[in-house]
Amino acid sequence: MPFTFTNSEQADIHFIYGFANGNSRYAAREYRRRFPNRRQPHHSVFMSIHRRFANHGLKNVHGDRQNHRGRDRIGDGILREFNRNPITSTRRAAVALGISQSKICRVLKWDHRHPYHFQPVQGLYPGDAERRVNYCRWVLNSVQNNRDFLSNILWTDESCFTRRGVINFHNMHVWAHENPHAIRPRSFQHEFRTNVWIGIYGNHVFGPYFLPQRVNSENFLQFLDEEHGNMWEDIPLNLRGQSWIQLDGCPAHYGRNVRNWLNNNYPRRWIGRGGPVAWPPRSPDLTPLDFFVWGFIKEKVYTTPVNTLEELENRIRDACNEIRVHHLVTLRRSIVRRSEMCIEKNGLHFEQSV
Repeated sequence: MPFTFTNSEQADIHFIYGFANGNSRYAAREYRRRFPNRRQPHHSVFMSIHRRFANHGLKNVHGDRQNHRGRDRIGDGILREFNRNPITSTRRAAVALGISQSKICRVLKWDHRHPYHFQPVQGLYPGDAERRVNYCRWVLNSVQNNRDFLSNILWTDESCFTRRGVINFHNMHVWAHENPHAIRPRSFQHEFRTNVWIGIYGNHVFGPYFLPQRVNSENFLQFLDEEHGNMWEDIPLNLRGQSWIQLDGCPAHYGRNVRNWLNNNYPRRWIGRGGPVAWPPRSPDLTPLDFFVWGFIKEKVYTTPVNTLEELENRIRDACNEIRVHHLVTLRRSIVRRSEMCIEKNGLHFEQSV
């Protein structure tokens, strides 16, 4: 029979069976008297436990030692496999070792190992690390000289929004008592997209502005000429005169006509490719639009499927309106922290440690 009583309960059962001089029915009554709040064993249990102790003893030491040695060998083999190849899966390891996947999971849990995800990062070219360090040192020195310096920069970027978006199905669930077999379309016969420009200045969000599908230096310059003045209507004149602008150096920002415009409107006060302060290429982890704003907006936009371009643009506007002052204050603190971490990592990837 399976013994489902605890070790302490079995000890009391065996003791009372001896107290009753081997009378199982009397032992059952005595057990109920002494332990009224416990689960009450049938009188046959007293005989079964006594017989088990008489035949096998309180502990089968030799058998337990052999079992422990076998378990230790299996556990050591599992840990060696994961030491040799930490990125293998429990399924592949089970096939390679001829052990059940559940056994492998138990050993890894016992060894306090956890399945951590890879962090996707931007690929870097030779020389990028030095440029990143130089830029981050300039940021920190500027903040040290003027604690409000980051509030004086107009941080800008463009992003393409499509109908399908980027959906993390791994974190998308439907909680229900029964499987509803929910679906979410991700491929469409009719596609549409839009390019969006957003600027962040202090505690203000400029935009969103919708650009042509193909952005080049000509239409980007046209956008600056037509919209730049309107953006600053709510900003005092004294702040406009000391403001900076940041661009990430994409081809549309690097045209001679755009650089001339920047030199005229932001003399010695712009950050970008070929600018007074060089923007380090391939550094989305250093610009707040990339490391916060776009992710925040896309999470709001793609909660449910988008059916029309007009609906997509309206969702982008609504998401921008949800950006609050505390988001922007935290964002500026993140720029400082990320600059410090970039220097600490000698310009290499640091997002995995953020």
